[in-house]
Amino acid sequence: FTIYFAQDDFWLFLVSQANSLSEFFNLFLPSSEVVWYRPLSQQLFFFTGRILFGWNPFPFHILVISIHLITGLWLFRLLKKLNQSQEVAIVATFIYLLNQIHTVPLSWLAANHFVVGPLFVVLSLYFFLKEKPMFSFASTILGVMTNEVALFMPLFLFPLSFYIRSDTRKKSRFFILLPFILLSFFIVWIRQVAYPTEINDTLYRLEVSGSLSALKFYLLRILGVPLFFANLPFFTKIITSALFAVWIGGLLIGLKVFREIRKQQFSMLIFFTLFLGGLVPFIILPEHLSPYYLSFALVGAAPLFTKLLNALKKFGWQSYYLVLGAYLSLQLIGTYSTYQTHWIFKRAQMAERLIESGDLIHPLGSEEYFSLGGSSAKELFLGPK
Repeated sequence: FTIYFAQDDFWLFLVSQANSLSEFFNLFLPSSEVVWYRPLSQQLFFFTGRILFGWNPFPFHILVISIHLITGLWLFRLLKKLNQSQEVAIVATFIYLLNQIHTVPLSWLAANHFVVGPLFVVLSLYFFLKEKPMFSFASTILGVMTNEVALFMPLFLFPLSFYIRSDTRKKSRFFILLPFILLSFFIVWIRQVAYPTEINDTLYRLEVSGSLSALKFYLLRILGVPLFFANLPFFTKIITSALFAVWIGGLLIGLKVFREIRKQQFSMLIFFTLFLGGLVPFIILPEHLSPYYLSFALVGAAPLFTKLLNALKKFGWQSYYLVLGAYLSLQLIGTYSTYQTHWIFKRAQMAERLIESGDLIHPLGSEEYFSLGGSSAKELFLGPK
């Protein structure tokens, strides 16, 4: 709650200033200085936040964490709408909310689009199932203005279209999805043709050649292996390995049992599609890896994990709670490890200290320079000169 602003935060505060109505509307235009288009979670978030909260990071963090909890609430409602039991819906929601991948986006404001984005995806799915396409489409519009992963909503919604029982809906499946497809193409056209980026950085280059290593990275993260596992203390590493073995072993046994039961497998297909759709965009971005990119994939993975866990009840409640406990323990270790090792926390502390002392000018490429968002903090507090 008290983590200070750092790095990209200052640049986003700088480019999110508006002193007139026309400048405010310009916040919604794509910028050639970046490769993404996220006016809702970036420019509007920082513009509004600066007006309401000033330079106090505490209410910013309260807002982001509140959105995270609201996402959990709507995920629960979505799972209930998919005819999942109350217990499955509750456990899946907690598996989503407590996963260690959220540590950075819940702490670093510039990454809030990986907290806000999943909310609009879940809302769109929920309203689509409720056969309220206008609400679903409105949620998708907000989603694509928050995080580009929402461009994949047609893929997420396609299996759900088979879940709708209304005969008229079944016959018009393509026409229901058409607005979502056109919206995705429209946003891509705006970003790639109408307002193309001038950034030509290998970090954002789509590649298939490095996708296997990226896939390994993300599978280990979503399965609970902490980032920088090799740097953990020896005793912690042993405990983590044991917990991981229990967790993976439980999932594999649950998978075998679940396949034998052969019930609700269509819902598993829906969850797997959500998982895959949230994962694929990032495994073809192998030069820019980060655990919190999995926040969309986790919307599908959390109920998948829960369904496999639920199958363990065949062997008694002790097995179920043992494996669930191993998962929660892994998340606790991973969260603590992230706080100890991720650079954003050190840079936030450094930025706060430098701003309080007025020491805002530092050599290009230094740790202080990065902490202050390059020259962004200097321009914010001292002016452009």
